[in-house]
Amino acid sequence: MVGPDLSSSERREVLKMFIFQFSKLKDLFLSPLTPSLRDVLGSIRRYPLWGTWGQEKIVVFEVDGSGFHGGLCDRFKGIVSLYAFCKAIHRPFRIHYIFPFDLQDYFLPGVYDWRLRTEELSCNFLNSRLLRIIGDANINRLLKESRTNRQLHVNANRDIVALINERFGTKFSWSSLWSELFIPCVFLQKQMKTYREQIGSEYIGVAFRFQNIFGDYPEYDLQPLSISRQNDLAEWGLSCLSKIQRRENLPLLVTSDSTRFLALMDNRKGIFPLKGKGAHEDTIKGASFATYGKSILDLLMLSKAKKIYSPAIDEMYVSGFPETAAKIGNIPLERILSRW
Repeated sequence: MVGPDLSSSERREVLKMFIFQFSKLKDLFLSPLTPSLRDVLGSIRRYPLWGTWGQEKIVVFEVDGSGFHGGLCDRFKGIVSLYAFCKAIHRPFRIHYIFPFDLQDYFLPGVYDWRLRTEELSCNFLNSRLLRIIGDANINRLLKESRTNRQLHVNANRDIVALINERFGTKFSWSSLWSELFIPCVFLQKQMKTYREQIGSEYIGVAFRFQNIFGDYPEYDLQPLSISRQNDLAEWGLSCLSKIQRRENLPLLVTSDSTRFLALMDNRKGIFPLKGKGAHEDTIKGASFATYGKSILDLLMLSKAKKIYSPAIDEMYVSGFPETAAKIGNIPLERILSRW
């Protein structure tokens, strides 16, 4: 039986629907496949054969909300690492960061212009490859795909700068890579200046990561602890600050994802809580410019400290946030992982 005649646009739509439905089967059989094959299948779903053909050899760090990206610092780990990789192999690097905010609202390019122009982006399967390198701290897939002329769209969340230095004999540092990429926007610069003037001297950074322990920072499916455990951890956090003050004899800039914990520091001499409500970038959509900017401001202010402490015990999360800030500022980090 002969089917009905279809126009060229209708045939494209039928093919597109077939590819989409086929790729939806990935949940049934994708997990046993190799990462490289998953990349191919993901690219089939994402890029049509008739898509636009952009500039070849560009490597794009992609944060568009199409999958899991992780928190702010996981994203920055991927960005800085991918930039280092591109420097090592001499390929153009771009950032397409639009979820849940546009990164260009908060940062301007430093020495290197990473902004992606619309005409540069390729959306054609023959010239594009999607690489999801989540939780994978190696460069094998990047090396393999970079041997082609395809444009690479990469979602990554691990710091592999040291691995890149070892592989290519380079001497990249996080601090220099960061400064080449980013200049804070005017809004962030003004806020940073205000806080530094309030502190009035060098300071010590202290970063607390409570997630949703106090019920004031929704994150994935994490539930608040009992009131008694909340009070215990809050009291321990305050005692930590007192001990750090006695040890360092400098003002303390305190950052936290918990507005409740930060409120406990009101009127404490020599302690400057960086207040404001934040939001986890992978779980909260549609928050305000200032809300998303809170985590970025925390990160930048910590990076300007003389040293960073990261207290975390029991149910608290040992966060990569202060570690990333320490790398940006090239300053020491000390973890506090047990009760003093």
